[in-house]
Amino acid sequence: PDRVLGAAAGRLDVAGDLPVTEALQYFFIAWTDPKLLALAAAAIWRFNARPAAPPGPVEVLRLAVNAAYVGSCPVLAAHTHGYFAREGIDARLQPYSSGKASLEAVLQGRADLGTVSDIPVVLASLKNRSVVIIASIFEAERDHGIVGRLDRGVSTPASLKGKRIGVTLGTSGHFTLDAFLNRQKLLPSEVTLRNYAPEQLAGALARGEVDAAAGWEPFLTGMTHAIAGKAAIFYGEDVYAGLFNVAGAGDYVRAHPATMRK
Repeated sequence: PDRVLGAAAGRLDVAGDLPVTEALQYFFIAWTDPKLLALAAAAIWRFNARPAAPPGPVEVLRLAVNAAYVGSCPVLAAHTHGYFAREGIDARLQPYSSGKASLEAVLQGRADLGTVSDIPVVLASLKNRSVVIIASIFEAERDHGIVGRLDRGVSTPASLKGKRIGVTLGTSGHFTLDAFLNRQKLLPSEVTLRNYAPEQLAGALARGEVDAAAGWEPFLTGMTHAIAGKAAIFYGEDVYAGLFNVAGAGDYVRAHPATMRK
């Protein structure tokens, strides 16, 4: 049921400039299977079961959110429906375009917790940066992939050889690309990677700065629209099915056990 909470919530109006309706649009696209109808009904019931607000002081929590990604919908829905407030938490959402950027905000002290996939957490840990996952809230499936330009000779996965590929380094999109290339028996040295922020990939592809680009939804859809009629898309569900999480710096998590339980 947690995977349909955002869809069941209906229209969300979050204070601030978070693109929530855009996130929900892709959430609905991803979950249109009729078999989920019963789960959606259960989720609606859960949203309407509103617990009473606890007494005591309100605690401010700065939460970095990859707001355009479907995996953040449970957090956005919880904020909109007052679940944080009813636990005595004033959740102040900060929008970012990637989980990597959200985690960096956390590790730099600009946010207390952030939504992030497993890959940036692993990479941070390899650099001896203490990160603790509080909860896993979404499982990625057919939402990562690669979009190539047909007019640049990208028509099959193997045709990525020798091409310039845009990607956001250090993200789940980067990991998916590496695993996908490995599946095609292509070495990293046989392609040229160019680093872009997620929201810059569609423009780079349209301008011809790269021959293909790797990322996740909703940016994959944005890329295909940017080169409409010239796009070949390869999904990475066979090489990556990661978890999307709420995580924090180790010191903060250990110093706020009651907040983490909420």
